Amino acid sequence: MTNSRLRGLVLGVLVASFAAVPATASAQASAPTLSTTITCLDTTADQNIDVTATGLAPNTSDYPLFELTAGPEDLVEVGGPASGNLDADASGTGTATVFFDSAAYAQNGGGPSVWLKLRDPSDFSLVAELVIPVCGADATAPVLSLPADIAVDATSASGAAVSYTATATDDVDGAVAVSCDHASGSTFAVGTTAVACSATDAAGNAVSDTFNVVVRPQPQQPDLRALLARLGLDANASNALREHLDRVIAANRQVRCNALNALENEIRARTGTQRGKLLSPVQGDRALAGVRLIGALLGCR
Repeated sequence: MTNSRLRGLVLGVLVASFAAVPATASAQASAPTLSTTITCLDTTADQNIDVTATGLAPNTSDYPLFELTAGPEDLVEVGGPASGNLDADASGTGTATVFFDSAAYAQNGGGPSVWLKLRDPSDFSLVAELVIPVCGADATAPVLSLPADIAVDATSASGAAVSYTATATDDVDGAVAVSCDHASGSTFAVGTTAVACSATDAAGNAVSDTFNVVVRPQPQQPDLRALLARLGLDANASNALREHLDRVIAANRQVRCNALNALENEIRARTGTQRGKLLSPVQGDRALAGVRLIGALLGCR
């Protein structure tokens, strides 16, 4: 227990011991709330702050103080009661004056906000608290810039590697680091993945947002040889046609479109009624129709 807390606890118990305690106490009406007449705290000078509390248990006495952080834990005090505890009346309302110690604030590292609190003098448990921003402190969160939803095709059974850019800019700190739960460049599985990102400036102001990465399943590649065979091309093909067909089948997706163009040109060269032509005009038209269909399925047309 800190010395300041010990002093506060002793003072609170002493003051409470002299307070009038009714024979019976009625139930607390609502959650306690605190208010003051200031909108921000000037931490450069010692001062007294008037505080009003409502919703307290009727006819109780609580210890008012300033602390540097939120919550019920044993934290650093930077001010205490200027004229005794805050005593609630029968309606659960009370007022008090709290002294702010600027030297204690500075010695303990300060911060962008100070918490005005009420604590139970018997065990120093938290009764109510109110955050008061420090005048002139940075209280604005950074601006987070995320990409719009991204949609890509899977490049393997595992999905696809997706890169993106996420940035954050703060009025005071400038560029602020952004943290996302799925890193740029990582592999995203097939389906929709929500990417959550956040950024926090030096004053502790935080911002967060999400975007979606949609990975579409790999398109089913057509069985080119079977399709052309149904059109009568494979059974009657020359070595040159078979070579072009083999290149189309073996090529990766980027090269297949060029290979299909070469196959189409070879079909035209081998079609006709002249002696030595491999395909009749009817067969050639059917083969060309098949090549064009394959091109459409591959996105070449």
